[in-house]
Amino acid sequence: MTTSQKATPRFLSIFFNQSHTTFVSLLVLSFLFLQVIGIIHHEMWRDELHAWMIARDSSSISDLFNNLRYEGHPALWHLCLYFLSRVTRNPLAMQVFHLGISVLSVYIFVKFSPFTRLQKILFTFGYFPLFEYGIISRNYSFGVLLIFLFCIFFQNRYKNYLVLAILLSLMANTNAFTFIVAVCLAITLVFERIIESNSNRLFSNSKWNLILSVTIFVAGVIIALLQLIPPSDSDFTGDKEQVFQQSRVVLINIERIASSIARIWKIYVPIPSLQYNFWDTNILTDESSPTILRLSAVVLSLGLLFISTTLFIRKPVILFMYLSVTLGILLFHYLKFKGSMRHSGYLFVIFLACLWISKNWNKTIYLNRSLEQVTSFFRIHQNQYLNILLCIHVMVGIFAFSMDLKYPFSASKEVVSFIESQQLQEALIVGSGDMEVSPIAAILDQKIYYPESKGFGTFVKWNQRKKVNNQEIIDQVNQLIVNQKRPKVLLILHQWLDKPKAERPDLSISELYHSSQSLALDETYHLYLIQKKPVDSQLNVN
Repeated sequence: MTTSQKATPRFLSIFFNQSHTTFVSLLVLSFLFLQVIGIIHHEMWRDELHAWMIARDSSSISDLFNNLRYEGHPALWHLCLYFLSRVTRNPLAMQVFHLGISVLSVYIFVKFSPFTRLQKILFTFGYFPLFEYGIISRNYSFGVLLIFLFCIFFQNRYKNYLVLAILLSLMANTNAFTFIVAVCLAITLVFERIIESNSNRLFSNSKWNLILSVTIFVAGVIIALLQLIPPSDSDFTGDKEQVFQQSRVVLINIERIASSIARIWKIYVPIPSLQYNFWDTNILTDESSPTILRLSAVVLSLGLLFISTTLFIRKPVILFMYLSVTLGILLFHYLKFKGSMRHSGYLFVIFLACLWISKNWNKTIYLNRSLEQVTSFFRIHQNQYLNILLCIHVMVGIFAFSMDLKYPFSASKEVVSFIESQQLQEALIVGSGDMEVSPIAAILDQKIYYPESKGFGTFVKWNQRKKVNNQEIIDQVNQLIVNQKRPKVLLILHQWLDKPKAERPDLSISELYHSSQSLALDETYHLYLIQKKPVDSQLNVN
């Protein structure tokens, strides 16, 4: 037994003192057990249920693609959900399917990666596998699975590019960020081919294998791009002149540059603000944080980038892979979309992927003496560096997991229980803001009226929506009562109704219910019953 194993806490010895097969089985089963517990206690929030509603409520595959035009996501995840929703309309099916993806990702990492057992344990129970890409059912876990599969098949690239091309094509069609990853990984393969041009004996790929692989990847990229480019009426395009002016400003926006760089700190060291609404926060990078803390996050991010770069500096192909993906994601954040933890999480995943591939990479270059002295220290202490990061991820993962067990992630499930207990599900339901209230439509499995789009629906289409104030909401409710000939309307808001501004002499507005506070910001709800006053009471008021 090694010294490190002797120092291992007793509760971890069950993992260390086993054969590899038993170790893998125990670790994956432990992860599966925690995931099941977490899913049982997790209230899905709007983004999870939004994807499910699009898939469930699309009448055909062509209708699905039509509905996805405004999403900014390729269709791979939604296609899977579409076929699941033909079997059952219960969103639990999505959670079970996502559970399978996250467990398979962990299994592949634990069984095939070259990391130490301690590092495999720490990763498995870290923030991203355990919570962000585990408990929360989104398409991002699909990307992690495909990246890990890429790591496995990367070593066979000299003989066959076909599997890599298929994986990269699927990756490009998973989400916008894995699209960036896929393109950068493909360019890395081209880069390797160029610098190894004098060693063509390494590559035994046939001409047709190469042509077919390129065709598959290019086709996948084109298909993804056609889905990622939003229609002209999308909320994400906006006024063309405004977009042009913003693009001119963003190119020289120092604050935005700093915010993008600070993503490295936020993802590598994802310590949240210790508050109730901890999700997607960071102790240094929040907009409410003092300027000195946000500046320190930029400096620390550059430090983390430097240390990570030194680990790959003697392996140009791996270095190119790491920097191209990292800078590609940061550039996208800077130019297009600030994003959240789930979007930037691939920064850490690709760091692990590069470490994975580099451990089996024998070809190195020699550095000059001074540069070698600077970088060798970090390479020697690579395991300690990774262990520190992974330990932080475990602590944050346990914290996030515990908070989700103790508190409602979204109050939508609680609100639906109240509606059903009061037998109000048959009432005409109006919900505003539409996106925040949409989880209730998903759980009820019925259409509700959204004032922002002036129509009934379940999922929200990101086109031609209009913000509405309380007075406009109540005016639309009044029209519904008249036009639909319904005696009462259940109004659900994610903010308090300003009754003095919204009151009308012909309507009675009474508050029914105020939900618990949710971990997901803006998914705390207020329910009001609105009905026409009798004509006599209207006359008395007048």
